[in-house]
Formats: sequence, C-alpha cells, structure tokens
Amino acid sequence: MSNDWNQPPGPGQDPFGQPQQPQQPQPQHDPFAGHAQPGLAGGVYDPTFDDVVENIKTVAGRFLGPILAVWVGIFAIDFLFVLFAIVVSAVSFEGVFGSATEFVFYGLTGVNVIRGVIMTALRASLFAPLKQMLVQGPQSVDGIGGVAKSALSRAIPVAITSVIVSVIVGIGVVFCVIPGLVAGFLLMMSTFYAAVGHNPIEALTESFESAKKYWALLLGAVAVVIFVTGLIVIGGSITSAISIAILKEYAFIGIQLGNWLITALLGVVIWIVTGAVFVTIDTAESGESIIH
Repeated sequence: MSNDWNQPPGPGQDPFGQPQQPQQPQPQHDPFAGHAQPGLAGGVYDPTFDDVVENIKTVAGRFLGPILAVWVGIFAIDFLFVLFAIVVSAVSFEGVFGSATEFVFYGLTGVNVIRGVIMTALRASLFAPLKQMLVQGPQSVDGIGGVAKSALSRAIPVAITSVIVSVIVGIGVVFCVIPGLVAGFLLMMSTFYAAVGHNPIEALTESFESAKKYWALLLGAVAVVIFVTGLIVIGGSITSAISIAILKEYAFIGIQLGNWLITALLGVVIWIVTGAVFVTIDTAESGESIIH
C-alpha cells in the first residue's frame, strides 16, 4: 500500500499535492502603456476635419480643470521674466548702467531666448497629461499635482527637441526663407511627440512622417495659429498705442504687461487647437480611442 499521502510535496506542488501555477510578474504602471508606437505614418484610420472639431471640444473640456491651473502657474513664471525685463529696462532708462547699457540690452536678449525655450517646453509638456487624460480618462491624472508631475517629467526632452527644431528652422530661414518655413511645418509636431514619450530624434522623425501624410489637417492648424497670432499682433499694437499715450516715456511697462496678458489668453486657443490636431493624428496612427 502506497504512503504517498505522508511524503513531502515535490517541486511545483503545494502541500496537498496539487500542481502550483508559476507566479506571473506584476506589470509596471506606465501612463502611456496603451500608447502603441506610431507606425511612422502607416496609419490605422484616416482622420477627418470632423474628427478634429470633435476633439477640439474634448480637449477644451479637459483643459478646464487641473491643466488650466498648471497653465496659470506657467504664465506666472513667465510673468517673473516680464517683471525682470521691466525692472532692468526702467533702471537702464534712468542711466544707472551708464556706458554698459548696450551690454544690458544684449543680456536682456539672452534672457528672452532662455524665457522662450522654457515657456515653449512647459506649454508643450502639458500635452503629456492631456494625451493621458484623453486616452485613459480624466481620472488617470491625479489633479493639479498629477498634471504638473506628468508635464515636468517630459520637460527636458521637449526643451531639447524645441531647441533642435529652432536651430533647423533658423538655418533654413538664414539660407532661404522657404526651406525654413517648410522645415517648420514638417517638424511642428516634434514637441508633441517628445511630450508623449519619444526621444528628440524619434520625435523629429515621427513629426516628419506624420506631416507628410496628414498635411491637410496640419495646414488647418497652421491657419488657426496664423489667425490667432494676427490677433495677438493687433492687440499688442493697441496696447502699445494706449501705453505710449498714457505712460509716455515709460510706455515699455504697459507694452510688456499688455503683450504678456494677450499672449497668455490667446495662447490658450493655439494650444487647444494644435493639441486637438496632434492628438487626432497620433491616435489615428496608434489606433487608440479618445474618451469623449
């Protein structure tokens, strides 16, 4: 008679002799785990302008929440740059710097370049939490802190990508304006791709391929950008005229503050429209669905 019942369990068996299932490793959480790598403009479906319009409504809805709060914070940082420029300009106007005024001017120009890189990177980095909220639902990002953390985690790759694009476009403009404009169009999605998880080189490549295939949708985004930029220029001109009439020699204070406020307000429109177009193209490539 067998005494198997009192034998120690063999390998892969529990104490009752039943075979044990091997433990599966727990998957690591990745906010973009559902983001299939875009197929270099291979495409899953062909998006239309109707898709873009629908997504603009959804992006605008997602914006009115934690993303808006972080947006305000970003432009508060921008205000510090504006305030610094106003103070330095005012001190310079009073002749405090004497013969060094020219160097102060070059210094302010350098500060404005740094300001542009930082602001571009921070605004574009918000595409990271936006994409996550659109694909996985608003609850996937934990409030203002979650939006800020998601955006800041991609800020450096976005900044590097932005600088590379600026250099390429700048070189194109220097040699001949048209190549620079073409390069700017083909690479206009680069910062978005960097925000949603690609490294700078991949972001440039993805943008180039997507722009070639979805040029009509991107031209629509460019048209909106040009229109809103025109409004910003007109608003700046009105602000300048009022500032000169009221503040006289200190008009630069009103001009700086007016331009900052107009850009902060109308920049929202550019961000929402371009974000909707970029997400429409990206999800068309990856096959993901947007939760409306």
